[in-house]
This record gives sequence, structure tokens and C-alpha cells, in this order.
Amino acid sequence: MHLPVAAGDDVTPPQRYGPRDRDDLRPLYATLAQKYRLVIYSGDTDGCVPFVGTEEWTAGLGFPVVEDWRGWNAGTNQNMSASINAGYVTTYAAKPNHNFTFLTVKGAGHMVPEFKPVASLQFLERFFANK
Repeated sequence: MHLPVAAGDDVTPPQRYGPRDRDDLRPLYATLAQKYRLVIYSGDTDGCVPFVGTEEWTAGLGFPVVEDWRGWNAGTNQNMSASINAGYVTTYAAKPNHNFTFLTVKGAGHMVPEFKPVASLQFLERFFANK
């Protein structure tokens, strides 16, 4: 609800809406990516946090691209050993000894592991195995 703050109301702060109502966390992610291997992932049907915005800010961190936007394969919820397109991935060089990765999961909403548990498990296994 968009209600004005009543005169003299020192209890209810005015509401701020929009994309800039929180601190910008990109500098923090840039610092973390230089210290640790990171994977940022998004479901490509997420209506709450669309992947295009996540793709934009991850690319905007300014790391050189190691491997450009490409498809990645995984099993399905019905057949773990299948190999179908499960989304797309871009890899950046955050430091010479480790990468920063942005990945989408095809057909997943905001709660990626709930929608695509097999693809989620497989990309996390690959991440931890440094593949």
C-alpha cells in the first residue's frame, strides 16, 4: 500500500521502492570472487529475480571472459543419466588460479533446486570437482 506518512509520525519510516532500495553488493561480489571460487546461478523462468539482471551485474564486474555464453548439459528429473541442455554458463577469470561462473538453469524458477533437483545437483558436483 502506498500511504503517506502521517505528520508527526516518527514510528513509521517512509517506504522506498525500486531497484536501488538496498546497498549495491557488486563490490562485495568482486572482492569475494578474487578470494574464492564462486558460482552465481539463476533459474531462467524466475519471475522474482530474472536471470537477465543477474547476467548483467555478473558481466558488469569486469572480469575477463574465459569461456563465453555456452550451453551446459545435465540429466533430467526422470533420468539422471540423460544429457540434455540444462541452461547456459559464462566463465570469468577472477584470478589466475580460479574462475567466477554465472550459470542459468533451464526451466527453473526462483527456487532452482526445487524445480530442477537433478540439474542443481549435477552443476554443484561439477563446481566442487572444479570442472
